[in-house]
Amino acid sequence: MRTPRYQITEVTPSLCQAIYETSRNTYIVIGKKVDPKKVGLERKVGENELAVEIPKELLENISKGKGEKWD
Repeated sequence: MRTPRYQITEVTPSLCQAIYETSRNTYIVIGKKVDPKKVGLERKVGENELAVEIPKELLENISKGKGEKWD
């Protein structure tokens, strides 16, 4: 497994879909890839961007603690 260039903290523990907080003051979201045209977002998603879908409860439970940190 490759070591990340910055520290990552799992914000929402989950097996498949999750939100990670980075030491760069950003979040990484892992979810299911969505075709922007199929959901009416073709003008909102840039060429270097990707739309992902995550379960609603993932965001609703975001304040319930932090997970494991990776160095």
